[in-house]
This record gives sequence, structure tokens and C-alpha cells, in this order.
Amino acid sequence: MWALADAVDDQFRSMVLMAGFMGMRRGELFGLRRGHVDLMHDRVVIAEQCQQLDSGAVVFGEPKTNAGRRTIAIPAPVVSELAIHLERFVSADADSLVFAGVKGGPLRNGVWHKKWAEARATVGLDALHFHDLRHVANTLTAASGASTKELMHRMGHAS
Repeated sequence: MWALADAVDDQFRSMVLMAGFMGMRRGELFGLRRGHVDLMHDRVVIAEQCQQLDSGAVVFGEPKTNAGRRTIAIPAPVVSELAIHLERFVSADADSLVFAGVKGGPLRNGVWHKKWAEARATVGLDALHFHDLRHVANTLTAASGASTKELMHRMGHAS
């Protein structure tokens, strides 16, 4: 996980770590706003997602299900990384996107896919999908002794 985080541009380092250690979906990361990050209590509130449609339009909305709307604890090593990211790349406005595009707007799928492909190639994991990091996070959480109910909540699964 750390090698993948090292292989992406600094502005996306925390995104890889949050996917791999917290199990956040790409749309949840793309739609994450500063106001939903609580570093004092080491948690993130998942209340919104961002999707790019086939037409190229970007839409924000609530998670698909009630289970998708949740609060996730941020592991200690990720807290410090996220604090650095917020200071360097995100304005103080609560509505600011945590992971934005170059001009401050929503991160586009094509931009991320290119960065992700470069990172995978750098570490020799060309077949790894970004969504696979959710499985890594769930496996790590299960190995720590989390119950099935806790795993489901953390991942935003209703069943």
C-alpha cells in the first residue's frame, strides 16, 4: 500500500491510502469534502459521492443506499498523511473537494486512470484495479478482529 502511495503524485497519495486502509470507494473519494473530514476525532463522514457519466458530465449525490452513508475511523498513519494533504492541497472552505482536479473542480476519471496506471506500473502491479484496494482494507480490518457487522458498516454494505 505504501509503495503504491509513493508511486502516485503527492496530491493523490492520501487517496490511495484511504482506499487501501479505509475501504472507501472511488466515487466517495472523488466526492469527499473537507467538511466531512474530522482529524480531531480521526474520522471521515461518507455523505456524498461523485460520478462521471458516459456523457462526461459530473454528478454529485448521496450514496446509493442508507448503508453507504456512514462514518469511518481513520487509521493513525493515514491521519498524519491526510493532515499534510489538507494543508498542501485543499482550501479551508468546508465545501472544498479533498481530491480535486488541476483547476480545483471535480477529479475526472481519465485523469485518475492515467495516474493510477502509472503507479501500478511503477510497483509492478499492472493488473491491480483501484477497487481492489477496498478488499485490501476489508482484509486488514478483518485481521484486526472486526466482526462481520463491523466490516459491513465500514464498507457501506447493507447485506
